[in-house]
Amino acid sequence: MRKKTDILLFNASNVALNVVYPYAFVQLKEIAERNGLSLAAKDLFGYRPDSKREVIISTIKERSPEIVAFSIRNSDSLVANDYARRQARFGAFSKALKGAPASLPFKETKNAIEIVRENFDLPVVVGGYAFSLLAEKAFEYLSPDFGVVGEPDAFFANFGEVLNSRLEGVPNLIYRETDGSIAKTGRVFFPPSYRPEYDEEIIGRINAFLAARPYASRTLAVEFSRGCPFACSFCSEPKVKGEKVRYRDPDAIIEDLKFLAENEKNKIWLVSSEINSESSNKIMELAEKIISLNEKLPSWKRIKWRAYFLPKFDESELSALRKSGFLGGWNDFPSLDDENLRALNVPYSADDAIRSIISMKNVRLQEKSRGEPSEAEDCFELSEWNLFLGSARSSVESVKKTFETAAKNGLDDLFEKASIVPAERIFDYNDKGNARIFFGDFEEEAPRYLFPTFAFPKAAAEIFPDFESWEKFLAYAEKSFLSKAAEKEKNWNFFLSRSC
Repeated sequence: MRKKTDILLFNASNVALNVVYPYAFVQLKEIAERNGLSLAAKDLFGYRPDSKREVIISTIKERSPEIVAFSIRNSDSLVANDYARRQARFGAFSKALKGAPASLPFKETKNAIEIVRENFDLPVVVGGYAFSLLAEKAFEYLSPDFGVVGEPDAFFANFGEVLNSRLEGVPNLIYRETDGSIAKTGRVFFPPSYRPEYDEEIIGRINAFLAARPYASRTLAVEFSRGCPFACSFCSEPKVKGEKVRYRDPDAIIEDLKFLAENEKNKIWLVSSEINSESSNKIMELAEKIISLNEKLPSWKRIKWRAYFLPKFDESELSALRKSGFLGGWNDFPSLDDENLRALNVPYSADDAIRSIISMKNVRLQEKSRGEPSEAEDCFELSEWNLFLGSARSSVESVKKTFETAAKNGLDDLFEKASIVPAERIFDYNDKGNARIFFGDFEEEAPRYLFPTFAFPKAAAEIFPDFESWEKFLAYAEKSFLSKAAEKEKNWNFFLSRSC
């Protein structure tokens, strides 16, 4: 029996090493229903190529949609190691390692759109974070009927107008004029939903998704805010979501958290550029509400949450956040060199980063003195930290200063292990031509930036002959200069052979 729906939403942008239930399936369903529309959703990850075609065709036949939509959240994994050929020379392009788990969401989406075109006479719309970031290039490559740039609220509110190709007055659209030229309507940055987003139907979909993919993450997304007032050179948040921070109603957030906890879905990623980008006031207010919620829940249902944050919280604020179930985000910094941090335009200093790490250490020591157990994936355990020494603006001096500062402050003896991002994912808006692109376009017809495109520091390209040599140096630094890992190596000969 056919189940008529207005919009059928597919996702082909899950990344192999971090499969999640798409938050777009949650948010777009709520926006659709707010506008009197129905939306069904299907994730395409995990299906073999030969069966994916049948899944797309059978789902469309079952749902009989007015329009077929695709969400592209991720451009790729953003991790150079997932795509690099180990012997690739700097400055050269290369294909991904044969058989490697290299996710190519734009290519997967293009293939899926072609299946729709071959079998149905239905309009196709594409949106999502990665699409919005590269809207014109993505529109050219994918050839949908319409694209949504940024938030889709206006698309849903004017659904009838869109279906009848009356597009000029609908914000946030990209489409092709009758003469073949690409047109874009004005941008409007919408606020987060004021209503709860999760319901019984979504829980059923999540349970089915996880049952079919036992390897997928059990963490679910709940939005806290969108937009960012800063302009970090490597970040796309202001370009996609605007420079003004818009906060979600904390009571709506609590309604979602309560509902998820009652359904034993208590691992949460709080979506935000950074939860304290303007100040700590809003997140401290929400933390108090989460504490009150958790007090009413049995221990196994209490909310445990993570989020990005700037290294600006003091110890008292961190302690209060911890009481709400806060497990941190990532202990993740570009470097510990102020000149490099200024070049990257981040809104904090090396001292801020060091103080944040020490504050987290002190808060966790206080918890241990009270006999409070550790939690899985708790960044306050300080077992690992991450550094972005492969950014296009890194230099010999900034790398050296980072190693020296880490040792001076005892960080090399604090963390069990470290990881270094070896290259910066480059998009059209942040490619300044000051670093060598060393791989990216996997097919001649694929525009640069849509497919994995990375830049290395000039110094790396000048000193190291290939990616493998650079990677070996970073592996040595991770274990010797930035953590205690080298001390724990059982086999020093093996360590030296792998890292030198």
